[in-house]
Amino acid sequence: MKQSPNKGFRLAAHLQGLPEDIFATAEDLFRSTKCVEFVPLRGKKHPGIMIILDRKFSLWFFREDDHFTYDGFEIGDYSEWPERQQLVFDKIK
Repeated sequence: MKQSPNKGFRLAAHLQGLPEDIFATAEDLFRSTKCVEFVPLRGKKHPGIMIILDRKFSLWFFREDDHFTYDGFEIGDYSEWPERQQLVFDKIK
């Protein structure tokens, strides 16, 4: 793994049953992202979290028991939305 970490990660993903290109996909998504915001979704039955990338693209996750499941994505202008919401990590100093 020291010589070729990418091969090691691909092997680990394969052994875990993950898609072979999962790391490349994640890398493509986040490498060019300049701003990531985590906004809580306060649903009574299914609370969740929205991850906003560059205030233009959001990924939605809803809580089910002890984990979150992916619900979908939206594209739009989020330039003002987080300013009226408390962000998940606001209290971290």
